[in-house]
Amino acid sequence: MQTKIEIVTMAVTKLKMYENHLRENDTTVQMLTHSIKEYGVVKPILIDGNGVVVDGEALLKAAIQLTISEVPCIIIDELTDEQIKSLRLVLNKTQEFTTWDFERLAEELAEIEIDLTTYEFPDLKDVSLNISDSDFLQDTEIVRNRDKKGVVCPNCGNEFEL
Repeated sequence: MQTKIEIVTMAVTKLKMYENHLRENDTTVQMLTHSIKEYGVVKPILIDGNGVVVDGEALLKAAIQLTISEVPCIIIDELTDEQIKSLRLVLNKTQEFTTWDFERLAEELAEIEIDLTTYEFPDLKDVSLNISDSDFLQDTEIVRNRDKKGVVCPNCGNEFEL
């Protein structure tokens, strides 16, 4: 496994989009262009040893739209091609499971000035309605299977669903 992470600055012309685009990200690109204009490119793009994006495609697209010539990158060159593909999928999939703590979000947003419509923050007028995270979870394997119970047979080791 990779033992040292180093952030390097790379020319966007040296980077390549992954040929099998996994997600549609036009809205994300638009939001990131606003973010980059205000804060700069503050998060590195993960790339493999050939300069192919592993994670951060929307960030690269936003940088290109803004004619930014160089971006910070982390080169992952100690993984096999199969591990890179797996990592790309895992990083994309795990983003779906993050949820907002609406009360804390409301507190945080109250302390700063930000145009909520630019970044499509949720409407927080109804925070006191005890909205739960499960109301906002996407239809994922975890949601579909959260009430299923499984048991493992102590004799054969097979798992059965109850």
